[in-house]
Amino acid sequence: MVDDSWGAGGLQHFAGQLRRVLPEYTLEEITSDHPIFHSFYSIDKIPSIQGRRRMSAPKCYGITDEKGRLMVLLNWDNDIGDGWEWAVSDPYEGLKAYKLGINYILYSLSH
Repeated sequence: MVDDSWGAGGLQHFAGQLRRVLPEYTLEEITSDHPIFHSFYSIDKIPSIQGRRRMSAPKCYGITDEKGRLMVLLNWDNDIGDGWEWAVSDPYEGLKAYKLGINYILYSLSH
């Protein structure tokens, strides 16, 4: 999982570096109907956890293997880690971040 990634330039740079490591795979958008968003909690819309930043609507990108299993997940224009870090001062954002984290872990353990 890659988190705290911002802006088109950052996305392009990351995708370029990823091609150097995994040239046979491409980074593709992962939408909210992907099983990772329904592995424990049902998350119908990717939540926006941006702290003080106000960027575009967050998206997820990923790389899947030949069996369709997600190997890499990028939280773009989003910061799930901030949601965990600041959960005490902002319980609503923290809850959204924890739900995503639990889904990410359960998906990775079961696929």
